Amino acid sequence: MHHLWEVYRKYDTIETDAWCKVIVMQRNRRVAKAYVRVPELTVDDSLDGFDGSNVGLGAFVSPADDDDVADVLNNIKKGFVLSVDEDGSLFCQGNSDAGDVIVRNRITIYGSKGAVSTSFTLAPDVLAKVFDMQCFRQMIKKALSNPNYSKRKLQRVCFMDISFSAESKNRLETPCWITVLNINALDYLHRAICELQTTS
Repeated sequence: MHHLWEVYRKYDTIETDAWCKVIVMQRNRRVAKAYVRVPELTVDDSLDGFDGSNVGLGAFVSPADDDDVADVLNNIKKGFVLSVDEDGSLFCQGNSDAGDVIVRNRITIYGSKGAVSTSFTLAPDVLAKVFDMQCFRQMIKKALSNPNYSKRKLQRVCFMDISFSAESKNRLETPCWITVLNINALDYLHRAICELQTTS
């Protein structure tokens, strides 16, 4: 959750057009991070690193002794495109030459134990909604109606993970994956809790 605390430390200075924070991971090692302001972000195997509208994973050298990370980076190719609409919902489209692109979000199921991760593989060249802002708002309203709600558990729902090839049972063992923190969702949650505290 340290990614979240980093955002909160800069909360008042984050530009209003930043809609997500992207964190590039190789197993349990963070190799890059950036705020995204353009409505469409491409993640591929280019050597560009972060240039505002593109994340070139080829710029982030894998550890010399980790063949699995190197294999994933060599097969990402055109990768996927992540985009946001005016409502704050997120969409993802995997390119046909990128192999499996696996999305894990935490919106679908929410119970007494908090958010439960659900994983699915994107169909190649098909645009899929991977974070439904309307469902998120409904879930937050329902959760906050319980006086024993967990703010920490609700904050976790603002995160989404995207990985390439097979996903390890332990996320921190997945060779190459990306965490997306939906700032629009986090902002809505923050305002909803503040409003609740004001009226209580």
